[in-house]
Amino acid sequence: MRAIRYQDHRDDHLQLMQRGKYQEAFAMLQEMAPMHGDDPVYIADLAEAMWYMGDEKQVLDLLHILVTRFPDYYRGWLQLGLRMGSYGETEQAVACFRKALELKPESIAARTELAKHEPFSPNSQQARVLRKYLEDDIADPVKIEILIALANAEARSGSAVKAFHYWTQMNALRKLDYDTEGLLQMVKEIGRLAPAMPRAATDAAMPRFLFITGMPRSGTTITETELAKHPDAHPMGELPTLQIAVQALKLPAFSGLRRDWIAHLHSIDAVQIAQIRAAFLSQLPRNAPRGKVLITKTPADAFSIWAARLIIPELKVLHMERHPLDVALSNFSTNFGTLRGYHTTLDGIADVTRATWQVRDINAGLLGADMRVQSYRAMVEDQENQLAHCLAFAGLAPERMQTEADPETLRAVRTASVHQVRQGVNTKGLEKWRKFERQLAPFVSRLGGPEVIAAWEAQDRARDFRPG
Repeated sequence: MRAIRYQDHRDDHLQLMQRGKYQEAFAMLQEMAPMHGDDPVYIADLAEAMWYMGDEKQVLDLLHILVTRFPDYYRGWLQLGLRMGSYGETEQAVACFRKALELKPESIAARTELAKHEPFSPNSQQARVLRKYLEDDIADPVKIEILIALANAEARSGSAVKAFHYWTQMNALRKLDYDTEGLLQMVKEIGRLAPAMPRAATDAAMPRFLFITGMPRSGTTITETELAKHPDAHPMGELPTLQIAVQALKLPAFSGLRRDWIAHLHSIDAVQIAQIRAAFLSQLPRNAPRGKVLITKTPADAFSIWAARLIIPELKVLHMERHPLDVALSNFSTNFGTLRGYHTTLDGIADVTRATWQVRDINAGLLGADMRVQSYRAMVEDQENQLAHCLAFAGLAPERMQTEADPETLRAVRTASVHQVRQGVNTKGLEKWRKFERQLAPFVSRLGGPEVIAAWEAQDRARDFRPG
């Protein structure tokens, strides 16, 4: 009788993973352990599922076992390199990727991952091999990773023109649409609606929330990580909970293609608000503790704070502001996968930047002292003082601050900012845009011209001494 191979049953697992059903995928793999526990492909799949479940320590242990037992299994070294890199263990990650390339020299994945941790020159053999791959018939996601690696090499060498050329090609391959006009219109609707909406009544059963908002790549992740060092804070990472609540608020008002949600929300009653609040709380992680400040770091929540104010009694917002040109550069040069289609063009980034500024001002008017606009520049230049102000603002005693984040904090990081988080707070992210000033000119023009940038810089300088 032919032995049952794991490969014969692998498709079901892969489909669950692709659909984001990590719990189900993990459960399926656990059932297969007695039969396939000695299969390296099975072990690698189990490690990947465990990673998405958040069990990072066991993942690392399992991958070390995998490469020890099966030293010639390429994928084991590749996965171990990815996980070590996410912890900032650069030397170990590089060693893993080099071993993977030794086993499989044609691996584009190992080569592009190596490029993220080991800088190379545009004239190096590494660059020549990557450029050669671009001539082949390869999938767009693979080509995107190659373009990013080549762009970063050109940026490091000082060639802004060539770097932007590769980034532009990368964004063109993403082929994502985004309704920026619809977003700007929504902000206008929020501006008319929100001031008339009631604020949530006091409820002793409701936890305290701190929402960290701002443009993506504005410092939201590193700020959450620093605040999470406080024993009375509980970071929850990026959650869709508030946006789900907004959709639940709007849903009864939709009829066909007609949107009359403003009129609907003006007539919402206490029973409906209680239902939406219950739905919101049901979406929170099960381990969210009572008695602590729950921190959620979802930049897009800036556009839903009016709804949070409706259902959450104790709510504060820490809105991060980073130089718009640095934000634009970082967004344009980052691959967000299928998320955030507006980041594929400088015009789209400018439109969302403008919308974010507008909704920031609306939220400031709604929340008053319960909102703090925090300068990213001030945070990295004057960390201790600025962080103390942020802690006091959040209702967390600065003197109880710890020096290290709980391991759960880093475990929650699954964003493009993961490498910056591992490096800690530093000034490396300041004024990167200056080398690309000419290439970013269309962004400046779309945003309103140099005078808009100058006005923002003046506002940012004024935030240095903003009281907490």
